[in-house]
Amino acid sequence: MSENEHSIIQYPKINHVKFYIVSIRYRYPHLHNAFELNLILRGSLRMKISEEAFVARAGDMVLVNANEVHELTAENDNAVLLSMQISAHFCREYFPTWSHTVFYHHCIGPDLNEVQESHLKELFCHAARSYWCSGISGNYRCVAFSCLILEQLKLCLAWREMSDTESTSSKKNTMRLNRILSFIEQHYAERNILSKMAGRENVTLTYMSHFFHDNFHISFREYLNTYRFEKAMYLLTTTNRSILDICIEVGFNDYKTFNRLCKKAYGCSAKECRKMTLQFSKNPAVTSALTIQYMFSDEESMDYFEELHF
Repeated sequence: MSENEHSIIQYPKINHVKFYIVSIRYRYPHLHNAFELNLILRGSLRMKISEEAFVARAGDMVLVNANEVHELTAENDNAVLLSMQISAHFCREYFPTWSHTVFYHHCIGPDLNEVQESHLKELFCHAARSYWCSGISGNYRCVAFSCLILEQLKLCLAWREMSDTESTSSKKNTMRLNRILSFIEQHYAERNILSKMAGRENVTLTYMSHFFHDNFHISFREYLNTYRFEKAMYLLTTTNRSILDICIEVGFNDYKTFNRLCKKAYGCSAKECRKMTLQFSKNPAVTSALTIQYMFSDEESMDYFEELHF
């Protein structure tokens, strides 16, 4: 499965926790099995997390529960955010219920008073700096600050603990979502995809349609058209192939559908889009058909952080 939809998170420095800065233009709907806490450093992001949609601006903190579908779109210029990803196995001996914890709200600023918000951001920044430092002492400090972050979140925010039954059901649900996303990735240009997925999952077409909408909060047709559109835009801006050939390859019935989506997204035709320079920064972007973002190295992250005087 592509990392674009279900991210398999690697933890290169410290088991079950990592910090990074990313400059992002667009991140396609995806999910991963780690809790994520974000601090918007620059710009603003239109965020869709499960069924909640909102705009996060510089200074806002946003959290994403494990296995929640989320999509990120920068407003105007690219947005830069500091992210912490932490797995359910982090300090499991000391936080045995962490894997069952679900926070109710995503944009958490309104839930905190000024002192609590300042303290959480201070812990967050200390943890990030410690992560980027070399040496075992930096790792120790990062783990310690990460534990304090979890404590602060559970003290200040509304949350609940899933029951064992609910947790088991959630895992099964996530496994099905992963299979669905993988199938779409492999067969997005084909016909009758929803029927084929229903057959593979041994459920009715109606059930599959409702299951998809309940988890992604959009219809399957809307999701598939957006998926095909992003694939087509990638080919449009990275190859010299004809627009008609691109439409056929990604599964659109005709040129009109792609052209309509171009006008909706960019305010211009597909031909005009091809002429546009769709870069969002001078930095080399980590670009796929469905993601446009630039991941900072540890050294770049530290330098950028210091420039902001956090």
